[in-house]
Order: sequence, then C-alpha cells, then structure tokens
Amino acid sequence: MVYEEIGADIVHFLELYRLSKDAHMNPRQIINLLQIANNDLQSVKQRYKKLQRNVDHLESRELDASITLEDLKIQKYKADARFLQLTLSERAKKDDSLAQTKHDTKCHSKRV
Repeated sequence: MVYEEIGADIVHFLELYRLSKDAHMNPRQIINLLQIANNDLQSVKQRYKKLQRNVDHLESRELDASITLEDLKIQKYKADARFLQLTLSERAKKDDSLAQTKHDTKCHSKRV
C-alpha cells in the first residue's frame, strides 16, 4: 500500500534516508528540518547567502591582515638590523676614540 502511494518516488525517499543517515539525523530532526524549510526556506537561503558573503569578506580581511603582518615583520627585522649596525658603529667610534686618547696620553707622557 505504501509503495502504491509513493510509486517511482521511492528513489527520493531512499536518498533522503541515506542523507539523513550520513548526517546522523534522527526522524525528529528530519521533521524539524522539513518544518523549518517549509516555513522559512526563503529567509534561510537569504541568511545563508549573507553569512557566506560575510565569511568571504572576513577571509579577505584575514588575508590582508596576514600580508600586513608579514610586511611589519620585515620592517622590524630591517629596523633591528639597522639599529644593531648603528650600535656597532657607535661602539667602534668610541673604541677608536678611546684608543686615540690612550695613544695621545702615552705620547704626551713620553714627551714630558
């Protein structure tokens, strides 16, 4: 009797059964889903599209932020290298100056 009512559409019921089984959904969940779909399908589709656009936008911003972060890391690395270079240069100047002062002091004390 059920087959007579369903007829060739049994294929769709079997597909629904397989999909629900794969999704680990029980009959109550399927009924709830169908009720939501019957009442709110258009708004659910619109919300889904909006959420998908939001996800796309956020992913784009995340990529931009990642690129910016990498650029900042490179700038920091260059600034650190420049600072180290200047620090070493200043230290070398001080060492040279100190050595010159010692040399001048030795020369002056030999003359006296």
